[in-house]
Amino acid sequence: MKKIIVLFSFLFFVHIVTAQNNTEAERLFRLSLEEQNQATKKQQRQKIVEIAPESAYGYFSKAWLSDDKNQQVQFLEKAISLKNDEWVFHNNLGGTKNILKKYQEAIPYFQKAFLFTNKDEDVLLISNNIGLSYQNLGQHEKAIQYFIQSIDKGNTEYNVFDNIGWSYQNLGQHEKAIQYFTQSIDKGNKEYYVFANRGHSYNERGYYKEALADIEKSLQVDPNNEWAMAKIIGVYANQGKYQESINTFNKYVVIKPNNQELYFQVAVLYSKQKDFKNAIKNVSKAIELKPKYAMAYTNRGYYNVELGNDKKGMEDIDKAISLDPNNGVAWNIKGTLYYKKNKEEMCRCFKKAMELGDTQGKKNYTTYCQ
Repeated sequence: MKKIIVLFSFLFFVHIVTAQNNTEAERLFRLSLEEQNQATKKQQRQKIVEIAPESAYGYFSKAWLSDDKNQQVQFLEKAISLKNDEWVFHNNLGGTKNILKKYQEAIPYFQKAFLFTNKDEDVLLISNNIGLSYQNLGQHEKAIQYFIQSIDKGNTEYNVFDNIGWSYQNLGQHEKAIQYFTQSIDKGNKEYYVFANRGHSYNERGYYKEALADIEKSLQVDPNNEWAMAKIIGVYANQGKYQESINTFNKYVVIKPNNQELYFQVAVLYSKQKDFKNAIKNVSKAIELKPKYAMAYTNRGYYNVELGNDKKGMEDIDKAISLDPNNGVAWNIKGTLYYKKNKEEMCRCFKKAMELGDTQGKKNYTTYCQ
């Protein structure tokens, strides 16, 4: 009997200590959420792991301290299984899924995170993260919705404006893209890519002087920016200045002979001149240099179709879609290949292109399928 009483007393003592440690772990967790100093935050979370390693806050802290993304997922899943109502558990797991490029898996965690907080600074962060998930899935309208919600909650970081610009650019809404890229620059974004992207939208809208200025600015920031080198070819080509385009290609291909973007853009130049054989030759070189270049396969598919090689065109388009299922342009071209052959399949492809934001796909679906 005495042994039983001692054992019971010991277990009761352990229970009390565990409860106290869990309470202290939660207190430190709350403090760490507000802590701005990263060194102090790290100390707080190390202490949580020390005193309550098997608690929800212990697993969360283990995830935060780990550099292994897959291990982070395991720790965060365990934390959520023990305590399901902490918004930051769900948000961080969604964020880790984003880093692992598991964007579709990330979205439910962000949606769950919204349920457990109404603080503007929390909603701001969750909205930005779920916007990135939708953006990477090619669902740009939803991405914009969440990015704007993040701004409405007080997000003033230039990245969110740049992301909105990029989504509008992918939707073909270049005036809006220019507006948001400009806001990103005004808020301090001096990265090469924002000038290159705004230059691309200027080019698409026919503002060639502004396009060249931005792309040249991008090259000043990063002289090795291969994408910007190639885009100058496109600016000249859109103006019908084909010799300037060729001169630009010849200039940069000496410097960067393995720059697939140069071959991609000069292929576009040839296609504008209806020289699809040379277009195929150059875009094939781009694919050789970058075997998983989805847009290059898309364009080569289009060039083959223009030459009447529908079979080769379909092979390229299917390859493009396998590499990037969110490629709306490829889905639209695939739809055209089914025209007068298989209306059901044609409409399925046009609908998919429309859902991915492709304007021509939307037009074709409206014209042929409704």
